Amino acid sequence: MESKEMKRNTTIDLLRIIAILFITTWHSFLFSSYGLRIDVRLQEMINENCFFTFGLCSVSNFLIIGVNLFFLISGYCRIKFSVRKIVLLMTETMAVYILFAILALILDEIKFSIKWLADCIFCVRKYWYVNVYILLILFSPALNLLIDTWDFTKATVASLIFIFLSGVLYFVFPLPETGINSGYSIVSAGGLYFIGGVLKKHSKKIQEKSVVLCKWGGANV
Repeated sequence: MESKEMKRNTTIDLLRIIAILFITTWHSFLFSSYGLRIDVRLQEMINENCFFTFGLCSVSNFLIIGVNLFFLISGYCRIKFSVRKIVLLMTETMAVYILFAILALILDEIKFSIKWLADCIFCVRKYWYVNVYILLILFSPALNLLIDTWDFTKATVASLIFIFLSGVLYFVFPLPETGINSGYSIVSAGGLYFIGGVLKKHSKKIQEKSVVLCKWGGANV
């Protein structure tokens, strides 16, 4: 009989599917012919069609949470450090990249060159998510230790500080020295991973606090 630990969590699987759909749709908006190109100034786009641009910005800002959702899920399910996992991730990335690079070569979309060969060999560096996830695997033992040893109060305070620094303060003062890099960094991934782990570990206490807050809010309406 399958143990509880081995059973798949259908809710988590559903969240993964939603995150994948968000990410693929977001990239379609960014790089399609009608997409919101990030290399075009917003003012220029507003001058062309403000309503269309506002709609694209709204959809983009909603869909962009897909990657954050993946990091939260990673923390909730926990990453077990494994060199094999890192090697496998790099190998899979290279295999897919080289496959499409060869296809582009066959279709004469690109010419063979030393740069083409170097891109195939060092293709992993092109993808920020793969690099950040590798770092997340390396740092996972330390993050897991913090999640396991910090109590609810300390973990909550740390989570709120991270949310304030990365989601509020950095939005007002986007300082590159913070290492947050608009969410595309190991700092952001590690913070979200930590929050995901805290949500799993203290789920019962969070539910209890939520019920108390709802009752308190209802009594004061």
